[in-house]
Amino acid sequence: MTPTAYANLVVDNHPVAFIGFPQVTQTDPVGTVTETQYYATADPTAPENGLPHHTEVQVGAIIRATQDNLDDLTTPTTWGTKPVPLLETRRSTTDENNTTRSFRTTYQYDSYGNLSQTTEYGEVRSDYTTDIPGDERTTASIYRSRITPTVYIVDHPVERSIYEGLQAIENQLAARTQFYYDGSATRLAIAGNCSKSGSGRAACGPSPSTSMMRSATRRA
Repeated sequence: MTPTAYANLVVDNHPVAFIGFPQVTQTDPVGTVTETQYYATADPTAPENGLPHHTEVQVGAIIRATQDNLDDLTTPTTWGTKPVPLLETRRSTTDENNTTRSFRTTYQYDSYGNLSQTTEYGEVRSDYTTDIPGDERTTASIYRSRITPTVYIVDHPVERSIYEGLQAIENQLAARTQFYYDGSATRLAIAGNCSKSGSGRAACGPSPSTSMMRSATRRA
């Protein structure tokens, strides 16, 4: 059994509604402590409510923390308010010598909510804005849409490129994969069935946006 502690209950009084606990702490049988913080505001319609934004795991003196920053939705996205887009991930690790290393990744989306660019800064200074050069990578994805009275396809990638550094520029290209669908040589999805990738494999795999967009239905 894993003891679980809940803290800082949030409710909405107009009318009375249970929002959730913004902090949950679990301690497993070997003493590993996991503290998770959730978005929880007194607005029951807020799409980010119930989504985790900070996780800290402590094993002895070693602490690993992850901070996820979601879109605050003050300016609605073109695809609405759900799912809530993840804009940035900040990670840190503190070892037994109290040495902390920090890492940062940012995300961008196209007008349909597909993950169009991932920028991995790698290791950064503790302020998370000053990069430590040498381990940066950018992944850019291109999608083509097909919308007809009977077909609505907007989330199939046709090209994914990996670049060295923090910009998607051709002279820093490290790898590129192109995706083909339904036997088409133009990479335009008609039914959405993957034919092959540029490397000759028979399956394209899911759109990368699937794992990056957060469902707004989870509650703490």
